[in-house]
Amino acid sequence: LQVVLGAAAVVAIGFLVSLVMPQLLVLTPSLEARTSPGLLDLGVALAAGAAGAYVAVRRTGSDALPGVAIAVSLVPPLATVGICLELGRPSDAAGALLLFTTNFAAITVAACIVFVLSGAAPSREMLRERHRVRNGFVAAVVALVVISIPLGANAFERANEYIRETTGAPYVLAWIGGRDLVVSEWAVDGDTVSLVLSGPDAPGDPATLARSLATAFNGPVDLDIEYVPTVHLEVDAVP
Repeated sequence: LQVVLGAAAVVAIGFLVSLVMPQLLVLTPSLEARTSPGLLDLGVALAAGAAGAYVAVRRTGSDALPGVAIAVSLVPPLATVGICLELGRPSDAAGALLLFTTNFAAITVAACIVFVLSGAAPSREMLRERHRVRNGFVAAVVALVVISIPLGANAFERANEYIRETTGAPYVLAWIGGRDLVVSEWAVDGDTVSLVLSGPDAPGDPATLARSLATAFNGPVDLDIEYVPTVHLEVDAVP
């Protein structure tokens, strides 16, 4: 109950802070990174939980280290949930909530494992309520396993998009050729390829690039090109 109330309080604070701040047109990179968690985030949470538990057991270093390790893993995702809700981004808020759940379960499991391996003796109160402790640990392990499924799928999707971006980049450069164009943005999201170009020269036929990318990806491609024309002026003057 305390965890739920604390989490709700952090979400509410994030919501209120976003309410009084200027409206964001796009999420900042730090906020956007917390809306799409992957297996790397799971590994960081496991390391944070293990480090915090080890310091608590060995009594080495600063006593504030476990709290700091937990705070940096749990508070930012919850604040992101509140900000995204205020901005009307429920899908991003759900992603940040998934990151919080991942971090919480990973920290719990890693800390329990470290405590057991370190031979930490439970208190009398914990012995009397060992069934609750055992059930909580089992629930955290089950949650961690379940959460790993969408995280793995997300990581696979990211890797696939990166491979497609790397594979398609030479075709984009070949399509631009000798034109005076600069690629401002280049992203692959599933079958959708987004390309933003700027420069004084107009781009070529987009259908040619779409066919080349479809061949390279061995699948259908929905190409979206945005061209921003620019004017280059050069003037010579003498007194």
